[in-house]
Amino acid sequence: MYSPYYPHPYPPPKRGNGFGVTSLVFGLIGLIVFSWIPVLNVFIGIPLALLAVIFGIVGLATSGSRGGDGSGTGGTGLFLGLLTIIIVICMWSWIFEAI
Repeated sequence: MYSPYYPHPYPPPKRGNGFGVTSLVFGLIGLIVFSWIPVLNVFIGIPLALLAVIFGIVGLATSGSRGGDGSGTGGTGLFLGLLTIIIVICMWSWIFEAI
């Protein structure tokens, strides 16, 4: 005879990496929206890019404890944050060279 009470299975482990996703979102917003507007890129684009770099590094560091989950989003966010910083520096050097 079977028991009418079956033990509940364990919930699946939490997957994904919130730091990596946050880094990717900040990197995309900083690159697409704020890196091309001359005044806003310093006040909004650079802080978003710095947050993307910080969250990207943390996301890459914590992905090892999650079995590699989130290393792609963290690395992409880190890359986009660095790319945003480079574009902002190039834009400002181009603007001040023309003056």
